[in-house]
Amino acid sequence: MAGARYIIVYIDDFSRYTWVYFLQIKTADEVTSRFQEFQHLVEKQWPNWPIKRFRCDKGKSEYDNGFLQEILRVSGISYQPSLSFTQHKNGVSECMIRTLVTKAHAMMINSHLDDPFWAEAINTASYLHARSPSRFIGGKTPFHMLFRKAPNISHLRHFGCIVYKLIPKELRTGKFTPRSVECTLVSYINSTVKIWRLWNPEGGQLGRVVNASDVHFDELRVAGKRLPELPPTEVLNQILSSESKPMPKPRQVLANRNEVATSRYPVITEEAAATGPITLSNASRIPEPAHAEPSCFPNITTSSLRLQETKSLQKQKRETAEPSRLRVGPSPNIPGGKPAETSLRRSSRLSGMVRANAARVISIEESDPTSYREALAHKYASKWEDAIQEKLCSLEMNET
Repeated sequence: MAGARYIIVYIDDFSRYTWVYFLQIKTADEVTSRFQEFQHLVEKQWPNWPIKRFRCDKGKSEYDNGFLQEILRVSGISYQPSLSFTQHKNGVSECMIRTLVTKAHAMMINSHLDDPFWAEAINTASYLHARSPSRFIGGKTPFHMLFRKAPNISHLRHFGCIVYKLIPKELRTGKFTPRSVECTLVSYINSTVKIWRLWNPEGGQLGRVVNASDVHFDELRVAGKRLPELPPTEVLNQILSSESKPMPKPRQVLANRNEVATSRYPVITEEAAATGPITLSNASRIPEPAHAEPSCFPNITTSSLRLQETKSLQKQKRETAEPSRLRVGPSPNIPGGKPAETSLRRSSRLSGMVRANAARVISIEESDPTSYREALAHKYASKWEDAIQEKLCSLEMNET
């Protein structure tokens, strides 16, 4: 925000702690001034651990100049530059710069901030990196290695979120004027955990850049855009379920369907249909329904009632010459004239029900189901149930 175009990164080789400085122009005087500032800082903070070696790339206009060389010589610091066109030899610094730039890039995209805030994003990335575990130092944080204590991270907030800064009473223009101003969190202060660096787009008496502690965070809003909220799980279940009761599990549904179909309708096999009329020996009696059937398709299994079985029954009815009543007498087909087994006439009510159910099976199986109950009555019911379960698991896993 101050017009910086370049960055200088100083790294402690022992703790991997990072200090970042910003430059408007990359000249020998500017770089040397920043190095002197960094040298005074670390030697005052850690007087027992002065700088011993200075490793850098061989920049002619930055480090390879007489002024900086004289400072290093007087301070007793060993100067170790890399060779020309071999920046990869200075791997620690190059990797750190790439890490900071990558983190800052991700934060800028997530917060919807403009490009002028890139320096604040770099500074925040360095601040967070010092408080993040690193495998190069045994899983500890650079802050812990340097200061010998665990860092405090309770003050960390979403980068770029909306912050409401309290306006001091002395700066208010009236009794009913706003008491806070909407700002944006852009960075932290290294020396404390109770002060945040804010951007005030309105400016005014507070200024554009504000260091404040009396603030209130709204982390659901990032740079003026509210983050999407996921619908509750209960609402999602109500949308997906078309029944008034909870949707049963697939195995339980299949078991109930088989029980209902077996108890209400006879299982007509091909052997039974080929032997002749339906008798008491090869078909079970159909109990009378206790209540009226619902308007939707009854729960029957497709294996218990097939279209070709229905056609076979209709063909046998046309070819049968015997009267449609109970008869007991000698059978011409059995030698010895033994009484034939008592046969039961085919019920016209059953035939009508079979034809109606078969027609419904055809109409439903020709098109995709439009409800959960139709999916259970479909000829590919098991596949439809697997698809429903897979979709529900995907929604629950993605929390959508």
